[in-house]
Amino acid sequence: SFLISEDRELGFVAESVYANQEEKGEALKTVSTIGRLYDGNMKLLVENNYELPYESFYVTSTKLGNNGLVYMAGYQTGTEVDKSRLRKREYTTYGNLEILVLELESGDIEVLEVDIEDREVKGFTFTINEDDGIIVSGLIGKESGGISGTFYSRYDANLKSKGSNFEDFEEDFITQGWSDKAKKKLDKKNDKKKKKGEKETAPTFYQYIVRDLIVKPDGTTCLLAEQYYMRVVTRTYTDSQGNTRTTTTYYYYYKDVIAVNFNAEGEILWKSVIDKYQVSTNDGGYYSSFFSVVDGNEISIIYNDRESNSVDTDGMTKQQKKKLKRKTVGVRVLIDSEGQTSKEKLFEFEEGGLRLVPKICEDADEEMVFMYARGRKG
Repeated sequence: SFLISEDRELGFVAESVYANQEEKGEALKTVSTIGRLYDGNMKLLVENNYELPYESFYVTSTKLGNNGLVYMAGYQTGTEVDKSRLRKREYTTYGNLEILVLELESGDIEVLEVDIEDREVKGFTFTINEDDGIIVSGLIGKESGGISGTFYSRYDANLKSKGSNFEDFEEDFITQGWSDKAKKKLDKKNDKKKKKGEKETAPTFYQYIVRDLIVKPDGTTCLLAEQYYMRVVTRTYTDSQGNTRTTTTYYYYYKDVIAVNFNAEGEILWKSVIDKYQVSTNDGGYYSSFFSVVDGNEISIIYNDRESNSVDTDGMTKQQKKKLKRKTVGVRVLIDSEGQTSKEKLFEFEEGGLRLVPKICEDADEEMVFMYARGRKG
């Protein structure tokens, strides 16, 4: 993909160079990569080959700095064999979280190993600030459990640590959206564990993806994460002709958004959960999720919603409410500098069937937002 720097003055694209395959079916092996750096007018500035310092490195995200450096975050990977079973099984192992910093003209790569102490990272992202420093933030939890907290690490332009912070979420924050039934179920489970002398189960968030990390003018940084999961339902039935048929339906869920705001030292100033519920079938979640727009120290998250969630339905008939549930509108949840949220209907679609495609929409610059909507028929 083509990367664009935050100031929109530079662009970067990489092309992998592969070894010749000796046998059919043999996996392609990357020998090197050609990187090309362009200016804002698409004039080629630098073209050079480079090689990563590891035989295998899984890149989770890549960013281009205003300084022309390319930042690649990810993990070293390897392969181990599980010999404990009758049939040997290979599985991939992941090393420490690292950020590789490429200077394209020389091909030199510096390695930043992010200090995550003994925590299990459940998702992360990073950003580059105005001083060419790196801020890394994400979600943490137990190896076999859900998300229990967050972390923040900051490095200067020379990749020297400027401090980090790891914080667990309070139980009330995690369970604020839980039903009474869910809370009672956890209490009942823990009562049984108490009697057995076992450790109680702490509530956690589950299945969240880190979406964005925003550095604001006031020097604070906001992390945005969204709950996402998929459910597969297979149904077997007999049709009227006596034939057995099977259908598989894929459900895509995009739900609540967690916003966590840190100061420059990584301390949490405030945190919020934005209530959102989107579910679709067999479309890969094309119209789901959100995109963020920054305006000063305020952040708007914009997404598709049912109109019934954005208007007061008191006094309406069942038919009127049903009609509102079928209608899609663009909504905005504004998160102010203190973490307070407010929701409003941003616009209605004039043409029937149009909906935003949030993963394509983007905060283009200080005065412009690019929004793309698509109808059901294309």
